[in-house]
Amino acid sequence: MKFHLSDDVIHQPVLEEVVLLNLKSQQYYSLDDVGSRMWNLLLEHRDLDVVSSILLTEYDVDRNRLRTDLEILVGELAQAGILVISST
Repeated sequence: MKFHLSDDVIHQPVLEEVVLLNLKSQQYYSLDDVGSRMWNLLLEHRDLDVVSSILLTEYDVDRNRLRTDLEILVGELAQAGILVISST
């Protein structure tokens, strides 16, 4: 799964979190420290497989649980108009 950031979104780190604002819908979202780490890696690599591999080296977590959590996060952010999922 590949994706990119929507043109209607701005994001800003705030302490240990990341705040996301969808300018089109005027809704904002906040990610905790783990969500923020996922977010930063997602933006940097734009590929769930790569992000999963990196996070598995950083956190003591089951591979399937991590992948599920990442897919849920990406799905929720896509539904909110934050990320756009693409096939390429």
